[in-house]
Amino acid sequence: MDRDLPRRRDRDHGPRVQLLRRRAAGAIGSTRRHAMSDAILTLEHVDVGFDTDDGSVSAVSDVSLSVAAGEIFGLVGESGCGKTTLAMATMGLLPVSATVNGSVRFQGRELVGVPPEDLRRLRGDRISMVFQDPMTSLDPAFPIGEQIAETITAHRDVQRSRARDRALALLADVGIPEPERRYGDAPHRLSGGMRQRVVIATALANEPALMLADEPTTALDVTIQSQILDLLRDLRQRLRTTIVLITHDLHAGAAGRAPDAASGARLASGDPGTGAEPHRASARVSVRIAMSARDGRVHDRAAARARERGSPDRVLVVRGDARGGPADGGREGRRGVSGQVMVSEEAAPVHPGAPILQVTGLVKHFSTDRGLFGGGAKLHAVDGVDLEIFPGEVLAVVGESGSGKSTLARCILRLIDPTAGRIVFDGQDVLALKGRRLAGFRQQVQPVFQDPFSSIDPRWRVGTSVAEALDAFAIGTKAERRARVLDLLDRVGLDPSLAGRRPHELSGGQRQRVGIAAALAPSPRLIVGDEPVSALDVSVQAQVLNLLADLQRDLRLAILFVAHDLAVVEHISHRVAVMYLGKIVETGPTDAVFRDPRHPYTKALLEAIPRPDPDRRMEGSALHGEIPSPIAPPSGCRFRTRCPVATGRCVTEEPEMTAFGVGHTAACHVARAEQQQDDHHRP
Repeated sequence: MDRDLPRRRDRDHGPRVQLLRRRAAGAIGSTRRHAMSDAILTLEHVDVGFDTDDGSVSAVSDVSLSVAAGEIFGLVGESGCGKTTLAMATMGLLPVSATVNGSVRFQGRELVGVPPEDLRRLRGDRISMVFQDPMTSLDPAFPIGEQIAETITAHRDVQRSRARDRALALLADVGIPEPERRYGDAPHRLSGGMRQRVVIATALANEPALMLADEPTTALDVTIQSQILDLLRDLRQRLRTTIVLITHDLHAGAAGRAPDAASGARLASGDPGTGAEPHRASARVSVRIAMSARDGRVHDRAAARARERGSPDRVLVVRGDARGGPADGGREGRRGVSGQVMVSEEAAPVHPGAPILQVTGLVKHFSTDRGLFGGGAKLHAVDGVDLEIFPGEVLAVVGESGSGKSTLARCILRLIDPTAGRIVFDGQDVLALKGRRLAGFRQQVQPVFQDPFSSIDPRWRVGTSVAEALDAFAIGTKAERRARVLDLLDRVGLDPSLAGRRPHELSGGQRQRVGIAAALAPSPRLIVGDEPVSALDVSVQAQVLNLLADLQRDLRLAILFVAHDLAVVEHISHRVAVMYLGKIVETGPTDAVFRDPRHPYTKALLEAIPRPDPDRRMEGSALHGEIPSPIAPPSGCRFRTRCPVATGRCVTEEPEMTAFGVGHTAACHVARAEQQQDDHHRP
């Protein structure tokens, strides 16, 4: 790894640098890293405040922690609780309006009050940072390889050719295929997962002793999250780099010795494998989001799958609201404090009969223009999808980004017109609707979008946004509309007094509740939720999921729930449809799909879910790489390029849906052959 590359500061501070290196190397030698006496990072009684026009605001209060050399330390909490502020204080990246008190020591050296020039020499060299959004972390006009090389030449006296060789080696180390070809690519030509790998390579360019990873997986699909977490663990093992993993998801940061904290104040700690109660108590709130629960009991199948996939050595849990109020500012729900992940009651049974929505052979292709003289290609976003939803049912459509889920939802909403196929809602051909009949369809089918901030007009007050559909469809008198708005806010768990506020005055969870209230305003029969909780913290996700479950049961709503995370949909759905590269590959009752998945892609999605149990380990997911381009989908089975059990038949022949139980079907040659063999041997 070119450990002999000379650092620029070695010339001025050689003896001190060598001493720090020897201390770090000695600390790494212990087999029990979290028990080391020599901590690489120590925070003692750290307070961070910001000067504002309204006075001083405390962001972090009296935090003390230590990170041992060579370990992965998890720092977990909701948005706004101070996690990133702690990391920025460590890196010396806080704005001039910030005041830091207390002690931050790296390898024994005090960082609070250090001159900015000394911190600049430290950053990117001995301490590095990986930020949440890789697209904004990378220069969009600068080749990715050159950005890594620049980090090397900024801290080491090396020729550009040697820096380039080092950058190529780093790209290979983090799993970028064909690094020679990718070296000159701009960031926009890479997928989200590959961009995050480039950011990690940049952070590792100078072999730092400590890497701070601030929400490195939050913006990624669960399968790519799994790959990035596997990569971080592998790099820790090979390079002996200490990693502080900052996340709002206790599954990604699950589980080891867990100091618990409220508003930045450290309360308690525990070690993995010891059953320390402080960890169990602090983890309990966030962990249960990934477990299916009915009638107050976690199902045995969910508990049996609760395997941790290689977790940090220790976790610090940070709670943002020390007063014990709901985390998103909402009122307490009917089933308990809304800041907790409550167990859903059994959903009301779905009555047999005709489906309220039926989609048959739906196709949506987009044309791509490859140049001034034509040569365009087709992007196969949705390619022959069949599904149906019954009244009062929740159907979840899951899959990675690029699988066609959102395009399918937009076609159903008639926001875009499909290329081919049929959509029937309550006996009406949706694609033939025009004028008033189309308006009547829109009244009965309402969307809830992913980003609650961009889906609500920032200039309008909350009450106006909720009342928009009532005005558009001329529902009720002015007084009746006002009463309806206040009732809807109360129903979704918001104080009616919030009707006079604007979106920027609300938290993310509150804004999403407003979006749900607006969707409910015209009394729809079907809600189409396009990733309605993916932009929220885990505990706020649970609040919104519980709210949707309540509304579905009380109002007999049908819900099409689009998501990329199977752990989320298990909590709320009756049936699941798994989508890959424009096609449904498996569908069935939620229990059947989770208990007995038949398609290798479904199995990979389930295995990729980060597990909260620190005492039990699971091997990494068999799913590698990223979803192929929908412009040129693979022949035969579209999953074959990533499938661990693909055969020659998968290359040439597209699999048909095969029944594996009541309502449970999957499109897989291997699963079908196994089923036929079982049937043959069955007496």
